[in-house]
Amino acid sequence: MGQTEISHFWVGHLPEDLRGRYFEEALDEGDDAPLSLFARDQAQKYYDHDFLEYGWGTAQTVQELVSGYSYSDQWANEFARRVGAANLPPFDFFMFISKQEVRHPRSVHGDGYWLHYLGTIEYRT
Repeated sequence: MGQTEISHFWVGHLPEDLRGRYFEEALDEGDDAPLSLFARDQAQKYYDHDFLEYGWGTAQTVQELVSGYSYSDQWANEFARRVGAANLPPFDFFMFISKQEVRHPRSVHGDGYWLHYLGTIEYRT
């Protein structure tokens, strides 16, 4: 049996002008500044971006939207089930990151954007 990974998952809306900046690393902002806007929204200073994947777009199904991302064949159906159960407004963004990278994940609402936290999903790697 293969190894498993556990990741945090979110869906939401990020306007086009924020997409490039939301995960941009602001290393020159000082020692106490969060690494990115995402880190700020999760109330932590740092995460390793090597364990993060995200995407934008529209699709007929959630599975189609996430197709091609790491191990999506393992987690897409559960992700889609959770999205459906959450009864969310239309979204154009999703992301996931290894569980150990975010200590206290949460949903956030900002100026013109939102992320809804869907919990963790365990999958084979």
